[in-house]
Amino acid sequence: MLRAYFDESGIHAGSQTTIICGFIGPRNEWRRVARKWQKAMKGKVFHYKEMRNETKLLERLAKILAESRLAGINMGFLGDWDRAIRSGPPHWSTRYPSCYQLVLEMCVGHLENHSKAAWDGEPIALIFSRQDEYAKFAEKIWRSEAERALDFYR
Repeated sequence: MLRAYFDESGIHAGSQTTIICGFIGPRNEWRRVARKWQKAMKGKVFHYKEMRNETKLLERLAKILAESRLAGINMGFLGDWDRAIRSGPPHWSTRYPSCYQLVLEMCVGHLENHSKAAWDGEPIALIFSRQDEYAKFAEKIWRSEAERALDFYR
């Protein structure tokens, strides 16, 4: 079972950029990375906006991730969401009430493709930062992808 953790940025109203980024990999690799990460953080919780000036710490954390077997996955949208949604097919405004939903759907599809390419289609346990307003949509997308994967192996 692979583990994937993701967080997002730019989901507030009026944001010109929405990004979902994270990592995917085997549980034992997550444990190895977590030990090193916790040691580097010395009990602090990582919040980039609070640590953006701590160059040495950020370099150490980046090195931990770069030397790991975790794979980085990211998706994003840059631009005027209202304009983009109006220029797409008519069903887009219902399917993607916000930019986050589009980016999430792309991210989940990329996760599945990466699992098939790098880990023989190993199942994925997906963890997102908590965003209650998007939880039902995220679950719907995740279940939809899982059904497609099951159909693929039938």
